[in-house]
Amino acid sequence: GRWSAGEGTNNVGQSFGRSFRNSTVVSETDKYFIQFGVTLQQGTVRADQGEFFFIDGSNAGKAAEVGFSTSKSPGSFNFRANNEGSGFVQLLDTGGNPLAAIWGGIYVFDIAVDPTTRTYDTSVTQLNAQGDVIAKVSAIGLNGEATAYNNGAHGNLFFFNTTQNNRNTTLDRIIVSNSPIDPVPEPSVIGLVGLSAAFALWGRRRRR
Repeated sequence: GRWSAGEGTNNVGQSFGRSFRNSTVVSETDKYFIQFGVTLQQGTVRADQGEFFFIDGSNAGKAAEVGFSTSKSPGSFNFRANNEGSGFVQLLDTGGNPLAAIWGGIYVFDIAVDPTTRTYDTSVTQLNAQGDVIAKVSAIGLNGEATAYNNGAHGNLFFFNTTQNNRNTTLDRIIVSNSPIDPVPEPSVIGLVGLSAAFALWGRRRRR
């Protein structure tokens, strides 16, 4: 099964949600995969105030949570994800290095959720303006909140943003599937046509 929210959404503001629960093509009782592109438009974040997270779930429970926070301990711009029971962990590259979010940065998020084990894997890939891959960080085998499954909250992609004066984030082509999603398109392709167009071209190639 497969579900797509379309080409993208601009100026999403403080919060934005897309539910794929009860979709006719995606089963949230089986393992499912989420991928989307994000452009962080210019904003202002105080060192003690600001959160920017993508969540599979809702206030009733979070099956997955990845982003950054300057207000929660330890506060930083480094991408991290919640490992229920032990707190947030930093996403790291193969050399053990974290990745800090920057304004104007282009990122591709991947989240794989397994409702059977109630765990998830996640990664964030950073691209430059030419579409070259700058860095990729990840974490695997993270625990989601049990309440997300007990309350039926999983199966809903929710964006939460309290970063000060940042109301201009762009999401590109949200894709959800019960089979693994292709990795980020080749950097040379992205450099030629741009992130949003590359996702559209990539989607057409998959349907052939």
